[in-house]
Order: sequence, then structure tokens, then C-alpha cells
Amino acid sequence: MGREGSIERTGGLYRILESPLPYTLFQRVLGASRVYAALVERFLDLEPGMRVLDIGAGTATLRPVLGDVSYTALEPNPSYVRTMRERFKGGDEVVIEGTTAAIREVEGTFDRIIMFALLHHLDDTAASEALAQAASVLAPSGRLVALDIGFHPGQGVIARTLAKVDRGANVRPHDGYATLARPHFETIR
Repeated sequence: MGREGSIERTGGLYRILESPLPYTLFQRVLGASRVYAALVERFLDLEPGMRVLDIGAGTATLRPVLGDVSYTALEPNPSYVRTMRERFKGGDEVVIEGTTAAIREVEGTFDRIIMFALLHHLDDTAASEALAQAASVLAPSGRLVALDIGFHPGQGVIARTLAKVDRGANVRPHDGYATLARPHFETIR
């Protein structure tokens, strides 16, 4: 995709995922809605009215499971942004087109920040910068939840193979993400 700090496979079949409809359908086939619901229930601890920033929002397929929150989506893919803006027309959602560098442009602080399957698309420098920028707009009692593809001991062959061929070309060992976050957050789980 040519975005700064992005390490991503974009040729051949990967190009199809640049379009919103195939991307959204692929998310459904993978069972993303079940994962999103579990993510919200287990990690986000949302309350009505909270401010949520979804960095690397894709087509905002996560939005329906977030409930009554103030939602801001940040996404670099112009096609995905157009899809979100059309879907949210007349709503309270805010959609910002830009890379993680655009985090600097958001107003105020957020109670929850989500980085769902984002960091494996960024090199170490860009990922660290994204985490630093996220930390700068996180409310004092806020929480950043990052869920990403990774490698870990005992991982099954199919899971490891899918991680190796993922569009994001910077999949890290499971502890590599914590290493990136440590300089920017006091508590990491």
C-alpha cells in the first residue's frame, strides 16, 4: 500500500483485499464478528458514552458490537474510508482518513483505544510510534487493547502458515508486541 512504515504484501490475490466488499466478506468467513464480540466482552469493559478510538478500523465491522459509545475510526485505505463514511452518514461516528501518524490530529482523549490486527502491518519503528501516539491520547483511566496475529510456541501448523502468508508482512513472536508496548504503557497484559 506504500504507506510509511507499512510492511504489507499487496500483489496478486492480496490486492483483492484492498477493496471494501472482499475485505468485509473475508472478515466474515474468518468469523470476525465472534472474535469482535469476545474482544468487547472480555477486554474492553465498555460503558455507555465512553470515547473509543479504533486505529486501523478497516471497514469498521467492529462498530456494531461496541454499543452506545462515541466512536472514532482511523483508517489509511481511502476505499475503506469511503465505505465507512457512507455507512455512518448522518450518525455520530467520526471517520478520519490517515495513517497512524494522524493520531496526533484527533481531539481530546479516549477511554478505549483499539488496535485490532494492526501492528503486524507496521515495521518496528512505525508500530512503536503508533503505540506512543495512542498513549498520548489515552485518558488516565483508559485502556488500549491490541489484538494481533503472532507466532508462539506450540502453535498449530495451520495457524502458523496463515500467519506466515498474512497480508501484513511483519508478524512477530507473541512477546514481540509486548516489547514494543513496554516503553509507552505502565501495565501490559
